[in-house]
Amino acid sequence: MKLFERVFGAKKDAAELRKERAIAQLTDEALPTNAFLPPHMAVGEDIRRSEAEVVTRLLGAMIAAVKGETRDSDLIAQVIAQYGAEDCFTPEERAFLDEASPSEETCAKFAWRYEGVYVLMWALRFFDTLPYPTDIVHVPDMTGLMSRLGREGMIKEARLRPQGEILDAAELTYRYNWAATNARMNNRPAPSNLDAGVVYERHYAFNWLVGYGKQTWDEISTDT
Repeated sequence: MKLFERVFGAKKDAAELRKERAIAQLTDEALPTNAFLPPHMAVGEDIRRSEAEVVTRLLGAMIAAVKGETRDSDLIAQVIAQYGAEDCFTPEERAFLDEASPSEETCAKFAWRYEGVYVLMWALRFFDTLPYPTDIVHVPDMTGLMSRLGREGMIKEARLRPQGEILDAAELTYRYNWAATNARMNNRPAPSNLDAGVVYERHYAFNWLVGYGKQTWDEISTDT
């Protein structure tokens, strides 16, 4: 070990540096932080998904979200055919799409997935920015782009962002979710106008995107 490291400690790795950058940004945004919360992902734990894999996943989540919002089975059949999306669904999504009269709670759960779809589309560079999580996404922006390109067009034009950029955004979102969860557990509103639902869904999507815990989409946990 080098003398410097013996005296001052080992050099910080990329995960610790991501954590520090995220905490600095949250501090600038007047959000509470938790310095004891470990980095979201340790160095070497993340996986890199292919563009086709991310497009397939966003299509499945998007169509399930449309069913959650509209409950229109005829529309869903048309959209599945339009995108050749029969192979895009998780077991949980498939069961939801096949259910004739899903509950209000189940419909709301899937309708919220629009927020995660935006994360996946941002990761593929279909959108330039991931705005501060205070407002729900504008769904027509997503559906318009998807309709124009189609499934093969999205795969052709998708360019997955560098993994470091995705991990930085995942780290920040993880800490946004901690701030929102901490407020809820203490019977307070989410701080600095955070939308707790938006933050949760972004965290969910990022955890799939980076391979958190090697969990499948239906099994994702959003630990904070």
